[in-house]
Amino acid sequence: MNSPEIKFNLYCIYIIKKFILINDSNKEVLNLINNQIDYKFLLTMTYLLNKNNKKLSYDILYILINLSYVDNGEQLFFDEQIILNIATFLGNNKNDPVLLNSGVWLIKNVTFDKSQINKATEYFLHYKIINFFEEIYERNLLNNNFMSNLMTCLWNFINYKFKNSKDILNLLPCIKIIKTQLRPNLPPESLNKYIYTLFTLTLYKSLDLYYEICNCKIHKELMNIYYFCIENIDNINNQINGSKINYEDEIYKKNMKNIEIYKNICLMILKVLGKLMSLEDGILTQTLIDSGIAKFLNVVLQSHDIRVIKNASFCISNICAGTCGQISNLYDNNTLFELTKVSKNIYDALEYKGQFKNDYFNELKDTFREINFVFSLTIINSIYQKVVPFIRYSNYIILLILLKGLEIFDERNEDLLELILESINKLILFDQTDKYNDMNDNLSLVQFLEKYGLKEILEKIKSYKSKLLVGLADKIYDSVFCDLGSKSK
Repeated sequence: MNSPEIKFNLYCIYIIKKFILINDSNKEVLNLINNQIDYKFLLTMTYLLNKNNKKLSYDILYILINLSYVDNGEQLFFDEQIILNIATFLGNNKNDPVLLNSGVWLIKNVTFDKSQINKATEYFLHYKIINFFEEIYERNLLNNNFMSNLMTCLWNFINYKFKNSKDILNLLPCIKIIKTQLRPNLPPESLNKYIYTLFTLTLYKSLDLYYEICNCKIHKELMNIYYFCIENIDNINNQINGSKINYEDEIYKKNMKNIEIYKNICLMILKVLGKLMSLEDGILTQTLIDSGIAKFLNVVLQSHDIRVIKNASFCISNICAGTCGQISNLYDNNTLFELTKVSKNIYDALEYKGQFKNDYFNELKDTFREINFVFSLTIINSIYQKVVPFIRYSNYIILLILLKGLEIFDERNEDLLELILESINKLILFDQTDKYNDMNDNLSLVQFLEKYGLKEILEKIKSYKSKLLVGLADKIYDSVFCDLGSKSK
């Protein structure tokens, strides 16, 4: 039996709920109500949540969910005691799917606070709400509404501005939950949202988060999803090309929208993989190599999307910054040869700047920058027996790309120019007597470098303020145009 107090509370709550139901679509009225609510009201409501009365709890949650979602009104103030009341309620009702879903929905609304004015998110993290999510998510995987609300909660927490690196570790349980939603059979909009959530998580550059992602084998899931996306893009394109196109047709519009979503998913996947391989210790890079990242990148390099090529080049440059063994894996799987084919097209495209819009040209240039990183690091970190045959078999396109890199990038890209100069210097030391075939000509290394403007480029670099670059330019100039020049006469 309900006590008189509970009956009275039920009646009052019912009236408020009824009023909100009537005005459910009227945001102005809801915002007006929201602005009149004081702290005592919220404290009382969340206190009553824990009275062990499901009908009362359900109605309170309905009210709070609606009032906590505002457009123009002020964000409701949830202090630590109120958050503790909500967290306690969830812990006591974790086996009730209806109340649990409503509670997670409430947290989703409360933590959606772009202004960061209140500290609700901070309090929820303090009370280990993400650990609670980790405890309950498996038994609710088939509840689509629950998982959608839960994933939005995670998105809100991941976007919280953490004050120190230790607090970021609160996000570790998110990774296992996110993995459950990386399924190709999801609607493309949902899949895109969840992969973007994962990408946002990697922006923290946390060693612990990166290792947990690989421990959960999410990198393998991402590669499979990439294959799924490009297959779907091909299927949709074949379907469109095989029928008469009606640009106003809703099915056509939906197909075109899905193509763009799948392309974006592919882009996010490459960005996540690139982040995982950006750590200096190279351990995760080796993990991805062992999982077949080289063969995966061979497929990626077949893309006609310059943004995809740029991010693939970033992945490869991270591998080339590693050990000889890791670079050898790229040689053995022909990944560097595939990149060379793409590089020649970009090299040719840069000669026709006027034919491209600025945005596309900038993407070309950024991609070319990453490719220069790849080839410079490949030469610097490879042994003679690998790198010299590679340069020969690639028709010496790599030398052209490095020279072009010195030409189009200035001292604002000092890190890149340093690598290019060091790689050219290493090639000179490696192979001073070889002939560098250029079309039908037989050119010495000196003649090859002279023909493609190295002398003028080095003169330009000598005018830079960077003592490091000037020193490297002088060293190469002396080696090529003094030492080797005298020998070639």
